[in-house]
Amino acid sequence: MIRDLAKRTLSFVGLSWLPGLMWHQRLLATCRLPETSAAGVDRKAQGLRELANRNAFGRTIIWRELARLERVRGNELIASMYALRAIRLTGDDGVAPQLPWVLESLRRQGYEREATMAEALYGTGSVEESYQRCRDLLSRAYSEHRSGPPADYEFLDDRRGETRCRAAIIVSMYNAAPKLRLFLDTLLEQTLIRRCEIEFVFVDSASPTDECALLRTHPIYESHPILYARTRQRETIQQAWNRGIDLARAPLLTMLGVDEGATSPRCLEVLTQELEADPSLDWVQASALVTEVDEQGHWLKDCFTYDRGGHFPGCESLDPSYLSYVGSMLRRSLHERHGYYDPSFRGGGDGEFMLRVLPLIRVKMLPETLGLFRNYPDPRMTSHPRVELEALRAWYAHRTRAGIEYAWNGRPLEAVRILAERALQYRRADSARLRSNSDFAAELARYLMARGDTSPWLKDAEGLLKAFRRYDSPPQGTLHQTAFALHRASREIECIRQRFRSLWPDKRIDYFRDDRNELFKTVWPSDP
Repeated sequence: MIRDLAKRTLSFVGLSWLPGLMWHQRLLATCRLPETSAAGVDRKAQGLRELANRNAFGRTIIWRELARLERVRGNELIASMYALRAIRLTGDDGVAPQLPWVLESLRRQGYEREATMAEALYGTGSVEESYQRCRDLLSRAYSEHRSGPPADYEFLDDRRGETRCRAAIIVSMYNAAPKLRLFLDTLLEQTLIRRCEIEFVFVDSASPTDECALLRTHPIYESHPILYARTRQRETIQQAWNRGIDLARAPLLTMLGVDEGATSPRCLEVLTQELEADPSLDWVQASALVTEVDEQGHWLKDCFTYDRGGHFPGCESLDPSYLSYVGSMLRRSLHERHGYYDPSFRGGGDGEFMLRVLPLIRVKMLPETLGLFRNYPDPRMTSHPRVELEALRAWYAHRTRAGIEYAWNGRPLEAVRILAERALQYRRADSARLRSNSDFAAELARYLMARGDTSPWLKDAEGLLKAFRRYDSPPQGTLHQTAFALHRASREIECIRQRFRSLWPDKRIDYFRDDRNELFKTVWPSDP
């Protein structure tokens, strides 16, 4: 109560930025710590990591300093990621260019595609040159993945006979044996599977555990239409899905990992009926429950739900988790028309595919929770800096002018305007917390103005981003200079907030609830 009263008082007298000023001085003091020894570098990096875990101003300074220190310590991948965070927050490479060594480092470590996209997004050159490079890369992503994978396998075991099923489950497997039996046991509860109306396509990506031997001891092996394919070497999950799509015969597909499933025995039946009832639909999606389980898969607790009830056109550009493969089904013909997954991705390929094909397909959200995630205690593939690096081409490229044109050219201006308004306040599928994405809102505003929209609030969307960037990068000079910069940003944000309230009384604009502070803020202790 006392803390809330203090915040209200500071806001009333125009000093809401004052705590940020005091925190900023602590940040500058940390940046001045000596680096005369390895222990000193470690101590300084630890101090910056602790500050990064708190909501405060000056995040660009933190990421740049951490990038420099991790580079000194030899952690090049993390150093590159932190440097790109700072560049993304400022929108360019600034007066002390870091991009050249980032690009060199990424290419040296095998991230050629990420380096190419980073250069297109943030490299030197005019705005028009950057736009053209991004447009070319997005166009290439569509054209490069029109055909499926090579038909090269260590072995194929096809037990489907002449059966023609209504839908197929594609199961990608690597190190999956400990989870496979529970996965199969729970799937047998599905009504369509009990009626043998589902075919299974298992894709074993050269797994070191013997999933095939385990499958042959399970009742499902003799009684259901199954194809088992094993590749000669390990491949990405995106390539495993591509293989499953090519091998499946059913017209409808759902992709599952062995740590995923359904909350209802009618899950597959409901999804299948929706697509069969409306030939114009390409994808149906329900909500999904995330649970925590032990090593044996026994339920421990419910964590949260991917609640897709807040879906609106274009929301996948703000939050790709509105479309998923758990609790969903899609038409196989979608891939025949628009291509396959990019197998070079290791963590973000599903999101890239969705944003690539979304402007070309029709999606329906179902008001039910049908999907299930089992979070086992073992490490997840998404817990790695590469996921953030891959987001450059999976996600951030689609938020540029080129990406917006790719998705929205030829569509009603009103729909784009609604998306821009929602970008100022929306809800992610995995949270009830309201947030904003000032970067995307500003880019959408520029796109709308280029198409002739004269709404006055569009310029305020750009002004909000500029003010937020002042919070990200306050001057590192005197106390007076920092105080003046923070005060100026605070007054600008408050004026914009008041004008927005006259249009949308329920909108809340908060720097600490913006995606620039909410997304990709993991602080890594060392190079994974």
